[in-house]
Amino acid sequence: MNPVKKILIPYFNAGAGHIIAAQAIAHYINMKKPEWEIRFLEPADEFKDKMLDKYGRQSWKIILKKPYLAKFIFYVLGETFTSVSLAIIKRAIKAAVPKAIGFLLGYKPDLIIATHWGCGHIFNAARKEYGYDIPLLYARNDLGGAYRAQDCDADIFFVTSNEGKKDFIRVGVPKEKLIKVNFLIRPQCIENKITKKEARIKLDIPEDAFTILLTAGGEGLGFGSIIEFVDVFVREAKEKNMKARIIIVTGRNQKLLATLKSKFQMPEVVPLGYRDDMHVLTAASDIVGGKCGAIYSMETIMMHKPFIVTVIGAPNEYFNKEFIVNNNFGWYAPKPDDFIAILRDILSDSNILEEKNRNLSKLSLKNGAEEIADTIINMLC
Repeated sequence: MNPVKKILIPYFNAGAGHIIAAQAIAHYINMKKPEWEIRFLEPADEFKDKMLDKYGRQSWKIILKKPYLAKFIFYVLGETFTSVSLAIIKRAIKAAVPKAIGFLLGYKPDLIIATHWGCGHIFNAARKEYGYDIPLLYARNDLGGAYRAQDCDADIFFVTSNEGKKDFIRVGVPKEKLIKVNFLIRPQCIENKITKKEARIKLDIPEDAFTILLTAGGEGLGFGSIIEFVDVFVREAKEKNMKARIIIVTGRNQKLLATLKSKFQMPEVVPLGYRDDMHVLTAASDIVGGKCGAIYSMETIMMHKPFIVTVIGAPNEYFNKEFIVNNNFGWYAPKPDDFIAILRDILSDSNILEEKNRNLSKLSLKNGAEEIADTIINMLC
């Protein structure tokens, strides 16, 4: 038997979460089996597939740009929308399957672990049509919720909460296929973790400044009235005459970044674009706010930072918000007035923040990505 195994990790480059999950799983496989080969695959790019680009990536960006429309589609149209979307997805998958088969024939992986359900559908169809007996696993990183379209008939579904497990059973996934793991995050968030003091020195943030990190997700979309949130924060800091900083990460949204830089030319406001060092920014902060994408929600609470959710960028993020609020790890503040009310409470009563920190400190620091890597290694050894 060849000891060198080949792992294929397909994902869609829609937002940042899917590639981050892929890289985190790969990190632990590489750490424990450095001789194994890991291959990342973005099928829309690598197959030069316009349909996959349209339905796997661009449609997601549209949803993030118009979260209220997305909410109407998912929650009002419900099963009607699901049926229509499944029909569209099946059409895109069918067109991509011959390319996926060709890739499998050339690369011959020993196992596939998809971090996006659409990729799971593509390679499930490819392995069945080709007759390729290869394990297919799917890592679902949201903290709850499931739709029928996400059932890609994988051999194992990894979920990160009991709520997520129940939801997948509800949409028809057999419970014996479901494995609950801990939160799936970037390793640097918990390994050799940078301290708040070190992070602030690195970012040139005063050690005694009350600091909030406001995030807009990988695409910097679906953020709504971000300028109003920054405005109320700046006004409050000036009225209280307190030393404060608000770091805003706009992702790939260069227009938003330029607008913030132009409007807020002051030390209290620190606008930044797409970053690969979110663990440093998070470590430097007292509180995190903004968009509750799956990976970053998990990273925030694993780094023991209370989260003020200000926007739900896509329907699946509703479950992340519910998890954070229901477990008393943070708050929901969809309007600037809600946001500033929470900040005033925090600044006037230190017990409020201490309570959230106590709840967060009880969380296990085991990385779900490592648990997934261990499962893969055990399957192939």
